[in-house]
Amino acid sequence: MGNAMEISHLLYANDSLVFGDVEVTQIRHLRAILTNFEGVSRLHVDWQKSCLYPINQEPNMQILAENLGCQVASLPTKYLGMPLGVKNKELQAWNEI
Repeated sequence: MGNAMEISHLLYANDSLVFGDVEVTQIRHLRAILTNFEGVSRLHVDWQKSCLYPINQEPNMQILAENLGCQVASLPTKYLGMPLGVKNKELQAWNEI
């Protein structure tokens, strides 16, 4: 207790959710890591289906998305069928569960 847990990524089967700072260098490193993963695993990242979801208003999101090769999307959305980015107090957001 007392130690904060930092979550950097969530992985499930062929879905991944990665958390990071809004910096071009981090996006380029992420792209390099995923490209290396593709080479080693022979799996393919579908960049056309990949999205960046900003938590706050970030002025350079389109630049980051172009560096990663994906699109910018907005919250709320669903991840593995669960609502992501909704306020817990919005009860109707949880009706489908």
